[in-house]
Amino acid sequence: MNVLDDGSDVAMRRRRARRSSVIAWCAALVIVILLIMGRQERTGMDVVGSPETSRPDRTPIPASVPSVDPAVHQVPMPEAQAQVHTVSALKRSAQAGDAAAMRQLAGIGVRCVGMGYARSRFDSTVDAVSANLARGDQVTAAQYRAAAGRLKLQCDALRLAPDQMQATAHQWRRQAADAGDLSARIIERNATGSGEAVTGLLDEALAGGDGEALKEMGVLLSSLLVKEIDPDVGMKLSEQDAYAVSLLACERGLECGPESAMADEMCLSGLMCNGRGYDEEVRENLRMRGEMQRTEARMDMFRGL
Repeated sequence: MNVLDDGSDVAMRRRRARRSSVIAWCAALVIVILLIMGRQERTGMDVVGSPETSRPDRTPIPASVPSVDPAVHQVPMPEAQAQVHTVSALKRSAQAGDAAAMRQLAGIGVRCVGMGYARSRFDSTVDAVSANLARGDQVTAAQYRAAAGRLKLQCDALRLAPDQMQATAHQWRRQAADAGDLSARIIERNATGSGEAVTGLLDEALAGGDGEALKEMGVLLSSLLVKEIDPDVGMKLSEQDAYAVSLLACERGLECGPESAMADEMCLSGLMCNGRGYDEEVRENLRMRGEMQRTEARMDMFRGL
């Protein structure tokens, strides 16, 4: 039985999709970035690999650690150094063939591209948005700048030319998927719109209990909801499915609290910069819309699979 078929009327699903909350819009924005990347011309360039398979023509991952100026990034020095060293460690792991590290680097690259880093517009984007936010709430503006500062540190730590970031992130993602990383396979399915069956990926993500994979599954289900039906599998969707799976990701270990990557994405993409964690924000919005009970029911159903 298709676990996503809740028997809802197609017209009702269309109306519900059109009035999706800002949380769903945040997920859709991430999806747009992924879809754009998925359409990029295949370059065929290997980007990362194990030392045993490295070739002279392989594009290496820059290993150097950039210097940190906390005043520029609006991030305290200890946190700034931690951000940089985290990215540097991911690069070392990816160079050694770690598929999860490749996928995480790709995710950072996608977020950097989404903020205009690839067009050298990151700082001007942050300045313009934060100035607009400051007219209404200085605290929100400060939280936006802090989230942007954390991401900018990661972008800089990638040590990639801005015009190479999008293509390189695309290559990392493909290599991670080819190596079998479940999260990367889900992202690739979303980016290309074809490939592995969505129900199979969902079953695998639920069985494995991996928060990262469930997060990406939530984004994929949000994308299918926007499209109203997936032509490859013909599944019906409830709006609560995407929320339920995303909340399960937090429940199963994904960092969703304040200043987490999930909370920062919500702030930078949806301007929801209130200092709350992702899961807390989603639950509050669902309660305000009277949909938390239905979402909890879908979460219980997914927990039982």
